[in-house]
Amino acid sequence: MADTELQQLAKTDRNPIQETRYQELLKQQGGGDSIDMSQVPSVQSYVQGQFATEDPALTDLITQMLAREKPLDIYTRLETEAGLPELRGASSTLTKEIASLEDYLRQIEPDISARTRESLVTEAQRRGMVAEGRRPFLEKLGMFGTALGRISGRISEAERGIGTKVGMAVQGQNMILEPLQLRYQVMVDRNARLLTGFTQDRQTQLDMLFDKLQRQRQLDDREWELANTLAAEERAYNREKEKNTISNSEWADFETEFNKWFP
Repeated sequence: MADTELQQLAKTDRNPIQETRYQELLKQQGGGDSIDMSQVPSVQSYVQGQFATEDPALTDLITQMLAREKPLDIYTRLETEAGLPELRGASSTLTKEIASLEDYLRQIEPDISARTRESLVTEAQRRGMVAEGRRPFLEKLGMFGTALGRISGRISEAERGIGTKVGMAVQGQNMILEPLQLRYQVMVDRNARLLTGFTQDRQTQLDMLFDKLQRQRQLDDREWELANTLAAEERAYNREKEKNTISNSEWADFETEFNKWFP
């Protein structure tokens, strides 16, 4: 037969919350040695003392989060290191030069035709003049086009490399945050259990009762009473835990608001 709640508490190294519950059960049983409760730390003072450990854990986590370099800042820094601003400037200049050359090349034939309209120039001669007028500009256009292609290739290659590096940098920052987040979550979980008395042992006990209910479809009266008590403790534990749990969206909102004031 499973131990009663009183028997289980009698075997454990009780914290103030469990000690209070133990004394209540003793009084209900009408027996047991009486303890001077004035010598037992109050639940509130005990738990508040434990909650103090959350503050440095949260402070460390926030400090590390705010120290992270923003992805856009990382990208901009790597662009500068790779010389991308200069490459983009050169690409823009070449693009404008090529457009100007193409415009000039389109004007050569109409200009020559207009100048030779009243002269004794054959069609073959006119075409030769057009070809000769275009030749140096076509050569320059070819050189500019080749240079633009090379620069565009370097820009594309650099952008791919920078994108990979930014992803790796963000991943590295998250890896640094993970142990700090875990530490804070453990503190929140532990303190929520201390405040509500819903210990890991009592959670295991509740899980076993639910498992028995699913398998056998029934519990005896004492087990039902215990299950209801444990379920109430679990709800209180979850509510207390949610008060201090910070979701990813809340962290994002915090960072956004912080950056407004401290850009």
